[in-house]
Amino acid sequence: MRMAEIIAGLPGAAYVVRRSVYDVRTIRQAKKAVITAFKAQLAGAGLSLVEFLSSCPTNWHMSPLEALAWVRDVMVPYFPLADFKVSDAVKALG
Repeated sequence: MRMAEIIAGLPGAAYVVRRSVYDVRTIRQAKKAVITAFKAQLAGAGLSLVEFLSSCPTNWHMSPLEALAWVRDVMVPYFPLADFKVSDAVKALG
């Protein structure tokens, strides 16, 4: 279920994004998204949601590197990383 897309369509949603944590670049983007979500909440801008795509190598019966590659190669194409809703109030927070 693509929750970020569903939540972005609701009234009151101010910041809705999907991020992943399969390499250093995406981890940094995820960290920035969490900080922005907290800022939006503290400012009273509306609902914030950061949806994460992450691996679970134990339950997937893969090595950690295989699981990270699976997230990148299979999950991200199906659940694209994107900013689904960023309200003007959130943009103004910088």
